[in-house]
Amino acid sequence: MTEDNLFQTFLTIILAPVLIVTVLVALPPAQVRATTSQPGSPEFAQLWRPLVLTTYLYLPIVFKPLLDFINGNFEQGRNVGWTESTKSKCGSNPCPLVVNQFPSGVAAHGGSWAAWLGGANNETSELSQAVDIGNSTGLSLSYYHRVESREVSCNFDYAYLQINGNEVTGTRIGLCDRYEKGWEQKVVSLSGYSGLLSFKFVVKTDGSVNSNYFVDDVSIIAP
Repeated sequence: MTEDNLFQTFLTIILAPVLIVTVLVALPPAQVRATTSQPGSPEFAQLWRPLVLTTYLYLPIVFKPLLDFINGNFEQGRNVGWTESTKSKCGSNPCPLVVNQFPSGVAAHGGSWAAWLGGANNETSELSQAVDIGNSTGLSLSYYHRVESREVSCNFDYAYLQINGNEVTGTRIGLCDRYEKGWEQKVVSLSGYSGLLSFKFVVKTDGSVNSNYFVDDVSIIAP
């Protein structure tokens, strides 16, 4: 190594989740005018500068995973995020559950699309999606629902929510004219749940009198 080169020593210490880099640097020699008057002495002499110790602190960039439904507002249309299941046939194919056309007097809660379950006799409609909430705490499920039914009794047609195959207490609602109140928000605590959760909206109807259940703007919310 020549005197004109930088002399550098790097000491790297990793203390998760912080990266500390300490650099020990000898700066290039400085030139000063010589004071000697001896014959043949150089006009300039070199002096080494002192060592400089510098520490750099690098903080990591933390990306928080998105804990929410894909296409929770249904505005991306069908076959995005959601799995549909129905007994009803529209021609030779199962009728769609995620739609942008509704019965007279009904519109989506937000935007143009929503889920329409029921709407036929002896029907079972299911709309499902899985979301991984990890170990997050204090989360809740929020969704908007609406009932449109000609049933007078609330004991024959009904809707409810399942999580991991189990009906969630407090989510069952009879599909009858008593509950025709327009769009209402429902909030379900996810306390006690963790990891990958399978959410499923289920509607079952009997053999007479039409009942419909609409769902829109499904999301995971934090306090």
